[in-house]
Amino acid sequence: MTQFHRLSLVLFLALCLQCSDASEQPAHQSVPNPGSVELSNTKQAAPEPAIVPTESASLQPEPPAEMPDPQTLDPEMPIPAGILHEAFYANKDAWLGKKVTVVGYYKGNTHSSATDQTRVDLKTGQLGKTVVGCYMPGKDVVPKSVAEARADVLMRGTIAEPFFGQVVLKDSVFVNRN
Repeated sequence: MTQFHRLSLVLFLALCLQCSDASEQPAHQSVPNPGSVELSNTKQAAPEPAIVPTESASLQPEPPAEMPDPQTLDPEMPIPAGILHEAFYANKDAWLGKKVTVVGYYKGNTHSSATDQTRVDLKTGQLGKTVVGCYMPGKDVVPKSVAEARADVLMRGTIAEPFFGQVVLKDSVFVNRN
């Protein structure tokens, strides 16, 4: 199970707990009868739900991976899109011209007829922000399998000058999609 999948599971469980807590709240407060006597003015807090992690799935997200070093980087080793973005903006000059493999969530693509280039946007996750733009020659170059399974898309390319705060990969290719 990847770090992304574990984090998604943690967020899903947290949302489920919030929803179940909200559904247990009374829809309205009862109004006391004027002739009744209130015996206690104290409220008891609802007990906290116990979460017991199992060996197969830890509910605590793993700490982020170390910042990759562009000088010793294996171009075949996938780097999560968000981590590549952070590392690039920490030291742009060291990253320019490096061949990398990035893994991210496919947002969509655009084609420029002027340059005959297709740009594939990768996000940090389904609800994350777009941080990497991968340029590849041609039109209709994105396989249908990418749109059908948008998570964990691997692309390889060479880092070029950034564009509007995003890391740019030139001469990109899909690594894990046909």
